[in-house]
Amino acid sequence: MGDDYQLFEFDNTGDAPRPIKFDLSLNNCQRGIQKATYQLQANTPVIDAQKGVVALSAASTAKGIGLQLQNDAGQPIVLNTPYVFSGFNTTGTDFKIPLNAAYIRLADSTLQAGSANSEVTFIVNYL
Repeated sequence: MGDDYQLFEFDNTGDAPRPIKFDLSLNNCQRGIQKATYQLQANTPVIDAQKGVVALSAASTAKGIGLQLQNDAGQPIVLNTPYVFSGFNTTGTDFKIPLNAAYIRLADSTLQAGSANSEVTFIVNYL
């Protein structure tokens, strides 16, 4: 996510500056699979499952922010909900699921700079 954020970027509740693009790589997939789905499961406390917001890990020192998970269009990913990967085809073996993540200012919390880490499990099903 980087380490060059400034507190003023999170002045208001819901501020989520600079979403960071990343890919979930699926490599060496077996040919002939008809469909692939994925879902995200938080390993840290869930703040808002519908908006894809998870808390920072206990070892983080930053306060007042969480991490929001998004699809490649910037829409929140609902946690623990399967999504069909539309870029999958039956003849390929390597795929990338494009996603975004952004730090987000939480409501009713004091803002403090520091380390900001979180943990999420990606679950992929081949059908």
